[in-house]
Amino acid sequence: MPFRGESSAVIFNAILERTPVPAIRLNPDLPPKLEDIINKALEKDRELRYQSAAEVRSDLKRLKSESESGVTVAAATPRNRLWRCAAPLPFENMMRRVWD
Repeated sequence: MPFRGESSAVIFNAILERTPVPAIRLNPDLPPKLEDIINKALEKDRELRYQSAAEVRSDLKRLKSESESGVTVAAATPRNRLWRCAAPLPFENMMRRVWD
């Protein structure tokens, strides 16, 4: 549990005021990217937290895909979504096609 306490009031106060126990400390085998997802979900600043369950799902699906394939994929943004490919492509030739 990221927060512990003797009563609900103590736990609620910890949730609002204290930094949670790092997930990696609770499970040393945790993948670092999963810890990042957990930390973002527990973020105190609502602007920095996930804004929807769809965002959490997307990051978890990306992590699952990466762990199954062994390939690290860049965060999906409109600009880099085109480059999400595990196939080895000659970088020089690819750039020539894009910019010509």
